[in-house]
Amino acid sequence: MHSSLKGSLVFLIVSLILIFVFGILHGFSYDGMLSPFGYAMVLFVTFSLLFLGFFGLIHFLSSNSLESNPWVVDANEMDRWFNPMYDTWLFYHDHKKWASWNTLVSWVLTVLFGIPIWLVFTFILSAPPTISANSWTGWAIATALMVPFAFSWYLYYTSVDRTPSPFPKGRLSDLPRRL
Repeated sequence: MHSSLKGSLVFLIVSLILIFVFGILHGFSYDGMLSPFGYAMVLFVTFSLLFLGFFGLIHFLSSNSLESNPWVVDANEMDRWFNPMYDTWLFYHDHKKWASWNTLVSWVLTVLFGIPIWLVFTFILSAPPTISANSWTGWAIATALMVPFAFSWYLYYTSVDRTPSPFPKGRLSDLPRRL
């Protein structure tokens, strides 16, 4: 495991533990309303699922596009601007650069789609629909925690060896015969 990945995971875990400790000390809710720490935990889990969903969707689309367009594997260079196959080419040729771009895109989409979810969540929980300071603080904490989460995900994703397998597609039971 890379040292930057370990440091990022430690920072993320320590941040979450601190939120739990402050939440336990000050309470996750009071008078039927969530505290800033309650909002932060609920929104962080929601934002994490959104981030992983967007990243997984982009990964799925890139891998399907690669299977549909095998000529991308043979292309040595490809221009980025206005080229719909660039992400597919990058997915095959430079997986770390692909992961860095798509981590950033997934994080931005998470924040953009997380804002309406946050507003709906805030209005559902409050009897008169208002946006309280607790809600703003919880949203800010959850959004700030998404940065180390996304960075940790990127470091983990790029640390896994993604070189193409020398074995053709087939059943696992066929592997000894092919060797």
